[in-house]
Amino acid sequence: MRYTFLFFLLLFCSEKAFEQSLSGSYRIHFAVYDGSQKIIPDPEHYLQNDTSKIALKQMKFYVSDIQLRDINGKEYHEPQSYHLIELGHQDNITVSIPSDFNPSLCTFHLGIDSLINVSGIMTGDLDPMNGMYWTWQSGYINIKLEGVINGNKEQADFEYHLGGYAGSHLAMQTFSATNKGHELFVHIDLSDFFKHFDYQQVKHIMTPGKNAVMLSGLLIHCFKSSGND
Repeated sequence: MRYTFLFFLLLFCSEKAFEQSLSGSYRIHFAVYDGSQKIIPDPEHYLQNDTSKIALKQMKFYVSDIQLRDINGKEYHEPQSYHLIELGHQDNITVSIPSDFNPSLCTFHLGIDSLINVSGIMTGDLDPMNGMYWTWQSGYINIKLEGVINGNKEQADFEYHLGGYAGSHLAMQTFSATNKGHELFVHIDLSDFFKHFDYQQVKHIMTPGKNAVMLSGLLIHCFKSSGND
């Protein structure tokens, strides 16, 4: 009995020591841009660099598996690292880190890994009620990008629900950026995204497949790090 008590006492103390060691924080901020101009999802705002008058209505995506590294190569992996970003509403992430940890490199996934996709119903940011889940067969929507073309306000002219976790349908992407300090600003340039495919022909992607993988790959290249916002 005495040894059992000592075991749980040591466990409690170690948990408290770990919690105290994570007294620092690292923040990642996301913003969507039209070239050099910051915008918000708004069907009234058209991308300036496009002759077809594209406007963004909604952009949501998952950020997962956040990993930080310092200049000496020491790493910190955020546990249970799954965050739902909705531009215009929830634009940033705060990661608790050791107080003496000074990150110089940040890496994360854009999307959800295969393990979580096959783990059944989840809660929090992974709750299917957030509208980012298809079915147990197709899994999570990594990215939801919707908007209008030429001022059509009645419905979304393009809907890109990008996901897929199995085999050739793996759509999850990886972003990495060097950054000094405890804040990272990530700019997403949509004008650059729409330049690289024929959106007049590819307007609706609602299931995993080669187009979902293709657009996910194009989009991650539009994620750029910046020192400030």
